[in-house]
Formats: sequence, structure tokens, C-alpha cells
Amino acid sequence: MNKIINILKDKKSIPLDQFINISLYDKKFGYYMTKNPIGERGDFITAPFCHRCAVPLTVASAEETHCAHCLLDPPFYEQTRAVFSYSAPVKRLVLRFKNAQMTALTRFMGHYMAQNASELIESCDFIVPVPLHAERLKARGFNQATLLAYELARSHRHKVAPFLLARKKKTSSKAGLSAEARRKNVENAFEITRPKKDFFIQNKKILLVDDVMTTGATLNACAQALCAAGASQVNVVVFSRAVR
Repeated sequence: MNKIINILKDKKSIPLDQFINISLYDKKFGYYMTKNPIGERGDFITAPFCHRCAVPLTVASAEETHCAHCLLDPPFYEQTRAVFSYSAPVKRLVLRFKNAQMTALTRFMGHYMAQNASELIESCDFIVPVPLHAERLKARGFNQATLLAYELARSHRHKVAPFLLARKKKTSSKAGLSAEARRKNVENAFEITRPKKDFFIQNKKILLVDDVMTTGATLNACAQALCAAGASQVNVVVFSRAVR
């Protein structure tokens, strides 16, 4: 238990293989140790990367700040920060987090995200998690993006608007879909619920939070709904980003 406490207090980054396999403590499940050692490390996304979508850029384009895709077809969000590329160990961690209900990982994932995107968190007016459809939320029991949003808010003393954005359309699984198919899959899938006074959207800078960014279609659809409601700027923070 002392090991866990020390890691949570430590401001320094730790290797992803340790990050996945260290002892965890969760009030619901008690004390346990993951048994499957992972030899490979996760790949941090470091400069140069596209400031708009966080995809890594080649060294030859180090002076550029945006990838060709974002220059030709800019998304509705302005900036994105991602900690890791969606490599095998990162995927394993994320799936444990979501599907095995290992919610104790929230603290670790949020720690990396907060370090990686501190300027975006500090400059936003409030944080909005990417919502799940009601049926998916009921089946899983929690929204992983909401847990991460509250962890980022806790570290920077910000407000979270967990119900400001709603997924009104039940979308099919995005696994195996092309970028265009993913875009059509989430088209008009999100709407703004009636906002509380404290979370009035007009002229506000909003930070969208999710665990994984693949093509960016879901996050772009969310950002589009927020911008249409009057947000002045939408930025994105994710734990992992698929590298195309």
C-alpha cells in the first residue's frame, strides 16, 4: 500500500509497463496485483506533433504546427493534447480501464493527462467529457471520460459539466470503420442539453476530454455541437491517440 501512495504523490512520470502492472487499490475491489507483465513501453507523443489533432509529425516538418489533413479540412476543435500513441500496452490498459472496471486507473491516467495539457486545462472555462449513449452507460456503469474529466478538474480546481453534452443517437461500433464511415456514424449524434447558469456556453473556452482519439470523428462531432451553441473555442485532451 505504501508503494501505491508514494506513486500517487510522485510528480515524476513512470514507465508505462510499471504504470500498467503496479499494485492498485480500489475501494470496491480491494487490494490486488495485476499478473501479466508487459515488457514494452508505451510511446509518448512528443514534439513535433500537429497542434490541432496531436498526430506526430516527421522531423522534416518540425517547423510546422499542423498536419496536412488539418490544414485541408480543419476540425471544429482548435488544439489537442495526447499522452501516448495507441500502441499495444496502452490499448491493453485502456481496455482494462473500461471493460474490466479498473477505475483505480483514473488517477494514473489523469496524472499524465494533466501534466501533458496543463496550459489547456488552466485556460479553459470548464471541462466537458465525451458522453456515452444512455444504454452504453447503463451497461458499463460509468463513463470513463467523466472519470478522467473530474480527475483533471481536481488537479486544477476547475468545474466539470458532465451532462452539458448528450449523445442522442445510438451509434454502431466504430471498430474496423474507415475515417469517412466513422464521421457519418457520429454525424448529428450529439446535442447540448439545457445548460445550468454556471455552465452557460456562449463565448466560453471548453475542454473536451476522452480516453482515446482514433480519427477524431467523435470529438469533432462534439466540438461542432458546442461551437454551434456559442462556444468561443473547443480544445481536446485524451490519454491516447491512434497514429495514422
